[in-house]
Amino acid sequence: MHLEILSPEQKQLLSLISHFKRKHYLVCGTAKRNKWKDYVDLYFILKEYFSFDKIATKAEELFFESYFNKKLFKGQLAYFADIDYSEEAEFLPGFEVSEDEVKSFLIDVATQPF
Repeated sequence: MHLEILSPEQKQLLSLISHFKRKHYLVCGTAKRNKWKDYVDLYFILKEYFSFDKIATKAEELFFESYFNKKLFKGQLAYFADIDYSEEAEFLPGFEVSEDEVKSFLIDVATQPF
């Protein structure tokens, strides 16, 4: 794929998908690190940039369904029992959100029908 022929929105989407994929790997993949800061990153990607469905569809196209399971990932978005809070999430000024707000939003995303 030649990046110079992509629109700015397409480049942004690819960048966000790449970041989203890393977070997916860290939360659901073999890394299974489940750090709170990763959930906060996912909150902002899903809330401010693109819907779960748009990102998931593009991730399946780019990484094939065998590497990205949206049903499994949605389940992990709403599972908070073993989150590691040892690294504090850093917020830009004016973008601070509470833990309850992040969790509530991610649960809403996870429970939306496909």
